[in-house]
Amino acid sequence: MAIVLHFNLLLWTRLAALAFSCVAFSVAVHGARTIPIIGDWCIFCWAFSFAGTLLVFLVELFGLQTKVPVSWKNFPITFACYAALLCLSTSIIFPIYFLKHSTGPSTIRDYRIVAAFFSCLATIAYISEVSISKARPGEVAGYMATGPGLLKICETFVISLRLDDLRIVVFTFFILCCFKCGNCISVEGKSTIIWPIFNFDPRHGGNKNRPYNCNTQLGLCSWDKGMTVAVLTGVNFILYLADLIYSTRLVFVNA
Repeated sequence: MAIVLHFNLLLWTRLAALAFSCVAFSVAVHGARTIPIIGDWCIFCWAFSFAGTLLVFLVELFGLQTKVPVSWKNFPITFACYAALLCLSTSIIFPIYFLKHSTGPSTIRDYRIVAAFFSCLATIAYISEVSISKARPGEVAGYMATGPGLLKICETFVISLRLDDLRIVVFTFFILCCFKCGNCISVEGKSTIIWPIFNFDPRHGGNKNRPYNCNTQLGLCSWDKGMTVAVLTGVNFILYLADLIYSTRLVFVNA
């Protein structure tokens, strides 16, 4: 079995992402003293990113691309995009829950700072990998390396955050890697309008002002979570709109 190793910018970027994600979850497990659920979720994101990047590295190292049961034109960039989004979300969530109002020993706080710092570095590395791997004009590549493909990944990830269910990410990840996916019709526009009305309009039982107790709670209070969902719904609407414009432009250009 031949070992194929070409030292290029993409390889160095993957090695950096591999190292940064490994340090992030190792430090968090070793001494960050995280709480269940949120801490476990952050550690899973870093470990999942590390394991997937290691898999991609080993498959390409030993030239096994034709033997894996997925489309290898789609798999590496799809995984890198999901890993970038996962590390980005943990880079935001981890400090909110474990550095905000942190009152534990200074050693534990130092571990948490290191984990958050390397999570940010991993995010940058994965974003760089996606930027390097995405299809250029006139280049033959997998669907997920194109603009609409990358938008599909972002859309499914934002939906999973809103539903608080990473199983959607994992399931959709394998679907996108194995098959070519077409466009879908979204109801994000309606959700962007309806959700804020019923959550923040006092006439419909909502609360437009942030409660004072949210400043003292660990992590996000219910009002913050509602606002987060509203923002993510708006972001997803923009993604779907960009996807529609991009795909329509491609159809007319090809025609």
